[in-house]
Amino acid sequence: MDHAVTDGTTRSFIAALRHLEQTRELDDMAALFSDDAEVRSIDGHGPRQGPDGIRALFDEYLRQFDELSTTFTQVTEGSGHAALEWTTDAVRAGGHGVTYTGVTIIDLADGRVTGFRTVYDSAALMGPTVLTDGA
Repeated sequence: MDHAVTDGTTRSFIAALRHLEQTRELDDMAALFSDDAEVRSIDGHGPRQGPDGIRALFDEYLRQFDELSTTFTQVTEGSGHAALEWTTDAVRAGGHGVTYTGVTIIDLADGRVTGFRTVYDSAALMGPTVLTDGA
């Protein structure tokens, strides 16, 4: 899918995410964001801002998994933003495999990411459900 991405900052974001997943180093990802960037996720922490907020969000994300690999299935680019649909195959901390999907929207200006919003199938991350007959 990456060959269809035309915006350089969007391409850099995808590369930085892959690097983050492989090395767990936060620097390349954090460097893409403007100093006043706002990041939001459905993780319950509310909006975060600036380099410290970006590092906290991605650090918390990484700590949930022993391994992870994201495939971008659709990228839609517009003036000043991109929507990235994705599927992530992961191994949760402790060994449980999971596949989940989501969408990330990034706002772009002057070669930097100025905003980040992501939603994903959080139910897939809850692990297997055990049903009982009520007995």
